Amino acid sequence: MRFPVWYYIGMWSNLLILHSNDKNRDREGFSGLLHWKTCMRTLYIGDIRIFDHTQVQFSRHYETYVGYEAYKLLLEIVSGIRSRLLGETEILAQFKEIMKNEALPKHSLGDYLKKLRDQIIEDSRKIRSGHLRFLGDQSYGGLANRYLKSTKEVVLFGTGNLAVKVLPWLLEKNRKVTVIGRNLEKLKEIASKYPVQIQTLDAFVPKDEAIVIAAPISLKEI
Repeated sequence: MRFPVWYYIGMWSNLLILHSNDKNRDREGFSGLLHWKTCMRTLYIGDIRIFDHTQVQFSRHYETYVGYEAYKLLLEIVSGIRSRLLGETEILAQFKEIMKNEALPKHSLGDYLKKLRDQIIEDSRKIRSGHLRFLGDQSYGGLANRYLKSTKEVVLFGTGNLAVKVLPWLLEKNRKVTVIGRNLEKLKEIASKYPVQIQTLDAFVPKDEAIVIAAPISLKEI
């Protein structure tokens, strides 16, 4: 779907996004911008007029997008076009969560981000309805459920947002699910909400269970 270039430049000419999918991206942070981290990438979103540019002058891990290019990047991410699972739906839910009114700054930047959120959601829906139809449920949980079929025992690696989104799908068909993670407190929190077993990563011994990885863990570690 194409929109006139002037449409974006006029409304979002001051939009600034710092983007990275580098594995070392957490080593850098930028004050004055909204921070959004997914399993694949990290973004800092804000207004270029109120941002100290010296913060990114020597950044090793982040790329800078401004104006039309920044809006285009964010729209492609929220629409699921840039996801490994084309048209995935979970990313939109994450965007809405990070952009909730209560999560945004109380000053003028918050008002700016609210308008950005509403416009991105509207344009994302237009893209999905016009170009990403008939894909079915494009979620990582739905995909895992289809692959697992009648599997009875599953090990889920991860305690973050992606793992929590995938978990309800894994519990379908009365599967026995064990959640593995490094953080014991997060494991206990998940166990208090879902009928799962928990185990720390250092104590895990592989058996014959199916394995679903929803965390930045290498196969060598497993």
